[in-house]
Amino acid sequence: MLVGWTFAVGYITFGTGPARTVGNLYFSTWASFISACALASSGMQTVLAKAGIGASADLKEEVKEEVKEGDEENVAAEVDAPADEENVAQTE
Repeated sequence: MLVGWTFAVGYITFGTGPARTVGNLYFSTWASFISACALASSGMQTVLAKAGIGASADLKEEVKEEVKEGDEENVAAEVDAPADEENVAQTE
């Protein structure tokens, strides 16, 4: 989204674009671009926190707790899942 809005802002608001004068289209284009920047920033912070790079301690802890809870759900799903015939044959 960020790449798309970067080109859109350039095309729509500069040069001979349809929103070269200040108006509703001009403001909505820039607001959408700023929203895309905020979403990209938030997403990158989460990705970097999962990798353990450059995030605050609070965000790192929050991500660790989410991963831990996700692992517990996966283990519970594996325990509740019915065994297939190959696994049953191997254990007998």
